[in-house]
Amino acid sequence: MGNETEQGKLSSASEDLYSAMFNQDAFGVLIHDIDGVFVKSNLKASRMLGYSDEELLALSVKELVPVGEQQEWRMPPRERVPGLKGFVEHNLIRKDGSLLPVEITTQILPDRRVIAVINDVSRWKKSEEEIRHMSRLYATLSQVNQMIVRVRDRDNLFRTICEVAIEYGKFDLAAIGLLDESGGTLTHVESRGTSDGNPYSKVRLNEEPYSFGLSASAIRSGEVVTSECVQIDERTFFWKDQATRRQVHSVAAVPFRLDKKVVGILSLASKESGFFGPKEKSLLAEIGMDISFALDMIKLEEERRGVEEALKASEERYRSVYENTHLGLYRTTPDGRILMANPALIRMLGFESFEQLTGRDLSMEGFEPDYSRDEFIRIIERDGEIKGLETAWTRLDGRAMYIRESAKAIRDDHGNTIYFEGTIEDITEKKIAEKALRTSEDRFRNLFENAPVSLWEEDFSEVKRTLDNLRTSGVKNIREFLARNRKFLESLFDSVKILSVNKSTLSLYHAVSVLQLMRAANSVSDPDAGPAHSETIERIWKGETTYESETLIKTLTGEKRHVMLRWKVVPGFEQDYSKVLVSMSDITPLRNFERELENSREMYREIVENIDEVIFSLDAEGKLIYASPAMEHYFGPGFESRLGVHFSSFVHPDDHGMIAERFDEQRRGISTPFECRFVVREGQVRWGIVHPVPVFHRGGFTGIRGSVLDITERKEAEMRSLQLGEQLRALAAGLQTAREEERILVAREIHDELGQGLTTLKLGIALVRRSLLEHSTSKKILTEINELQELSRSVDGLVNSVRRISTSLRPEVLDELGLAEAIKWYAEQISRQSKIKCSVRISTQKIRLNDKMLTVLFRIFQEALTNVVRHSGANKAEISLTQRDGKVTLTVKDNGIGITRENIRDRRSIGLLGMEERAAGIGGVFTVLPASRKGTLVKVEVPFVEEKPDLCAES
Repeated sequence: MGNETEQGKLSSASEDLYSAMFNQDAFGVLIHDIDGVFVKSNLKASRMLGYSDEELLALSVKELVPVGEQQEWRMPPRERVPGLKGFVEHNLIRKDGSLLPVEITTQILPDRRVIAVINDVSRWKKSEEEIRHMSRLYATLSQVNQMIVRVRDRDNLFRTICEVAIEYGKFDLAAIGLLDESGGTLTHVESRGTSDGNPYSKVRLNEEPYSFGLSASAIRSGEVVTSECVQIDERTFFWKDQATRRQVHSVAAVPFRLDKKVVGILSLASKESGFFGPKEKSLLAEIGMDISFALDMIKLEEERRGVEEALKASEERYRSVYENTHLGLYRTTPDGRILMANPALIRMLGFESFEQLTGRDLSMEGFEPDYSRDEFIRIIERDGEIKGLETAWTRLDGRAMYIRESAKAIRDDHGNTIYFEGTIEDITEKKIAEKALRTSEDRFRNLFENAPVSLWEEDFSEVKRTLDNLRTSGVKNIREFLARNRKFLESLFDSVKILSVNKSTLSLYHAVSVLQLMRAANSVSDPDAGPAHSETIERIWKGETTYESETLIKTLTGEKRHVMLRWKVVPGFEQDYSKVLVSMSDITPLRNFERELENSREMYREIVENIDEVIFSLDAEGKLIYASPAMEHYFGPGFESRLGVHFSSFVHPDDHGMIAERFDEQRRGISTPFECRFVVREGQVRWGIVHPVPVFHRGGFTGIRGSVLDITERKEAEMRSLQLGEQLRALAAGLQTAREEERILVAREIHDELGQGLTTLKLGIALVRRSLLEHSTSKKILTEINELQELSRSVDGLVNSVRRISTSLRPEVLDELGLAEAIKWYAEQISRQSKIKCSVRISTQKIRLNDKMLTVLFRIFQEALTNVVRHSGANKAEISLTQRDGKVTLTVKDNGIGITRENIRDRRSIGLLGMEERAAGIGGVFTVLPASRKGTLVKVEVPFVEEKPDLCAES
């Protein structure tokens, strides 16, 4: 029993020792069964492959070894001989999907399981690849070094470099592109190897996202830029499909220079992943420097050849310049003699020939008073030369010519001046332009200072530099970047420098001075202005030079103002944004007005939606395009479905013609309210008064807007009033007729009965008196006779009274002689009884009216003339009676105090009302109005029917 315990302890210790050695082995160890399922692994194997122990033991050879290599490792069970060993090189699939190159030693265990010892050889493989890569690149570099000393032109240089890269560097593609700075693109000039066309077609330095590619990055940085795996590199996304199609995995962009400035890119592509490591990049940089050196040598050679050609043409060019240059060339002696002058100088000074010019003594003439020759000689003798001296000479015609002069003194061996020679540039126009420019600048500054809008002159150069640095650092989306970095946006605007502001800006911000505003510039920006600030930065990021937006500002007094912000980069400063002109227009009153307008619209909408009056709008064809909710009251729910129908479809058919006439008036701009009938729901007819307003746009009729007010109850009341009026008028006419008939009857009774009785009485008295005179002469009888005489006179007075009363009731002349004579008779009566002189003008004696019309006309005439006597204070009345155009017209006009329009409209005036009713009773029209100059005019018009001639009677 004790021995067994001892053996167990030894066995346990042996197992522990085996386990420690198994897990601490420098190699990975895997054991799998007959089916290839792993049953045991050590820690090294798990770490090499990136799995945990549990994950690795859940796998098999099939899942760990690439398909093409499984058979080399795993042999069939029948071929497994215990103790058999093997050695192979494999690639194992790591957990992350990458391949791990390993050496595997296998041995068959007695139970036919397989134990595999794994050795990681990735470093050796990588070293082998680096040696191979470096060998290829060294070969390429060596060939380039040999080639650049032989090549003498650029095209041959580029072609040979691409051929060397393909032949010695074993690359799949070699291409060269030259930089076009104006467009920010690369021009394809040479390529060798597999290519689908222009490899630089999508390289654009100034356009995202193409500005972040390998070539663009290499141009900006001036360093070699590589991609170890094109398929997962974001910088190559725009030609990833092309690279996959050509099975290209590694790409390098090698910049080369001319005069220390990057001018192009050598692009190399390989089908091997991870081809370009740090050492490879270093060799590529040397290749780039060799190309740059070759380009510099070619340029020097070209310049040397150019210098030789220039020297050959120097004399001819000098002669041509001397003869044809616009500059004046001269040579003069210190004492003022002119030794030489070219044609340009002779023309400048207004001379016709050199001989004529030599007649000028420069010591005495030719210089303006403010620019003396003595000063010129003093400077040139002291300094030996003059450069760009601006002076003024005098032309032949006496006008001043402003010049820029450069000259030097030519001296002999003893230092004595032999002559001066120099050049003259006519800058007269420039001086005039400078003066105009100064005037313009002064005017601009005055406009700037006194402009009615707020103007700022600002420097955004620091903002531009910061954004350029962001772009270089790899920022692609500035909007997202600003959204994540609000403090950065604020710091950007803090870096804006205010150069100057005008008076309107101080007024807008309630600032006393420019200094006060600049000190408070950062505190007056309203937080609500953030979107405008962000938009400004985005515009600068895109290279735009103008911007316009509405934003909020805060004045120094804390007041918020709405402004229309505009900024524009001053021309010539587009590269650095160092001068930007900013304007702010205060639109706060406009926004307040818009808010009030919106409130007004809301109030109008509430009014329109709640009043009984229908508000409508029609298009140019008369179709309904809007109606207020009040329409539902008349036409029922769902009236919206009738939008688009013609207005006349709502109107009673009998009024369609009138509607068409009114619409024609609207098109002519005539707006007149009108009444019409509407057919509402259930066929009910209602009256409405329409107030239309024509709408015109740019001179053309576009529709009608208006309202409809329901006046059905008013129309019904008017109709009842008209019926009642007609009834009252008929009653009044009947009463008047009865009254007139009664007058006629009474007049006749008085005239016939009473007049006849009085006449009989007078005759009886006369007979009695005559009898007494014939049969008695006594004094008493004579007295009685005289009394009878007095009694007869009393009877005469009664007869006259009876006649007067009878005439006032019904003038006999009206019945016996007609209306015209009755008017004349009554006018004479008035003239005798008053101080009014009546004149009568009658155009016809035969008035074609019936007895009732004659009586009414005469009674109106009587009433009118009576009013003249009673109320007018006139001394003259003009009466006119005419018959023309189917009408009989009677007018009475006086020259009195006149009648007011208030009195005419006063319905309490019984006399005027009576005359109006009399005229209406016979179908006539009564009018009373102030006369044209003085007094009152009464006018009655009565229609008459022309009597047709009786042809039978005539025959």
